[in-house]
Amino acid sequence: MGIWGYHFNENDTYNEVQELFISLFKSGKSDIELTDMILEKYYKDPDYHIVVIALADCLWHCNLLSSRIYDMIQQIQEENIDTLYLESCDADKDTIAKRKELLVHFIERIKTPPSKNEMWDLTAESCFGSVEKGSLFWYRYNKNIYGAVVLDIQKNNYYLIAVSEALTHIPDTTQDVLNSQLYTVAWFSDIDLLPLKRMHFIGSIKIEDDFNGRAGFKMDQSGNLQMYNCGQSCIWKHSNRNINLHNASMQDVLHKNSLPLFNTSYI
Repeated sequence: MGIWGYHFNENDTYNEVQELFISLFKSGKSDIELTDMILEKYYKDPDYHIVVIALADCLWHCNLLSSRIYDMIQQIQEENIDTLYLESCDADKDTIAKRKELLVHFIERIKTPPSKNEMWDLTAESCFGSVEKGSLFWYRYNKNIYGAVVLDIQKNNYYLIAVSEALTHIPDTTQDVLNSQLYTVAWFSDIDLLPLKRMHFIGSIKIEDDFNGRAGFKMDQSGNLQMYNCGQSCIWKHSNRNINLHNASMQDVLHKNSLPLFNTSYI
């Protein structure tokens, strides 16, 4: 059991259940099968109600939420199960109050079907488990949470990635990342990417621009490469950067014209 804040996804069990749901869904299990499997697996877990909330969120994003699971969510609220749980974790009054409000909003959200943008396409590896152009993810370093957007991929092994400043909480939607403050952009080779297990994919957006010739990367038609803005571990750690676009948001760098043309001053 591990919690880091009042958001549901700031809980180890919550994230574990969502990863399991995605794996079972992709393996061909029906919504009824995977619901039974997950509930049975965690039946005696002290975080069982968190399991139900995580499962409900997954099912809702797939437009498969059943009345059975919805009723279980209502029971959690009516019997103050989550409040008692947080109290047992020594949560303070402010955290408990924010969590109660969050649960109310969660229940309101799942009363209606998800919009097109809220639907999960679990056949698309770009959303969960692989790095594709337009993928958005978050990662954790030194107890801080950061967002990232894959702006471009060149020759299948050079990735232009925008990295955010520290976020206040784990992002729930792609817009949470896009609205955040930009830290920098850099070109990463495939060996300098974070391990996939550290990338928590939350969705994808359509990016049409070709960023070749921007932000310290230039490749000619023969494949000859010049790169002066190399993505390294110091960028993931937020200890150094080559490009600093003052007062820019992540949303601001989705088009190539927002980034500087290639030059050799990046070191």
